[in-house]
Amino acid sequence: MRDHDVFLIGSPKEFISNLRKRGFVYGKLKRKYERVIKKKKFPGAKELKDFVFLDIHFSSDKSILKNLQENTNFTINGFALQLNEIVSKGWHKKVISINNAKEDLKKKQLRVNAYSHPAQLYACVRFVAAGFKPPTKNEIDSLLLLLRRLRKNQLERNFKKVFAQTGGKEKAKEIVKKIGIKEDIFSFKTIKNLRKN
Repeated sequence: MRDHDVFLIGSPKEFISNLRKRGFVYGKLKRKYERVIKKKKFPGAKELKDFVFLDIHFSSDKSILKNLQENTNFTINGFALQLNEIVSKGWHKKVISINNAKEDLKKKQLRVNAYSHPAQLYACVRFVAAGFKPPTKNEIDSLLLLLRRLRKNQLERNFKKVFAQTGGKEKAKEIVKKIGIKEDIFSFKTIKNLRKN
């Protein structure tokens, strides 16, 4: 599953309405400043990978750079491009990025920019599976503590994503060990115990 993040200034009502006319439907996530909508890639789509997901974040703050600086989980994700520039000839010159984003992407180095999402550690595992170097031990320890905020259904969804993108549960566990995590982060019991600490 790959989702596409969209930062929208103002109300999402008209924007989402236009997308719904083009076959998008609401996903499960519906927060005050965030909506997820999805569209089947083909008739009969069932698995997560069979959908296009748009994760729409909306704000009255007109600075995309400020939003990236405050909310981007890893520096390598700290890029943005205006929708109307996507098909322009020199689009690569108009990319907005946070500090260290380009350098870390070139080096394939994961570095935490903000502890912005409780499932960030699972994203880290997926990136390491794709050849990125893990963040520092201190960053990993902080990401581990964030898992306490995830509900059971969110954990299940993230387990599926990790297993699908790493080659299964055993491969995912190998990567977790490689990162230096001793806990079984694919166990509900482990996450439950984290909540007690």
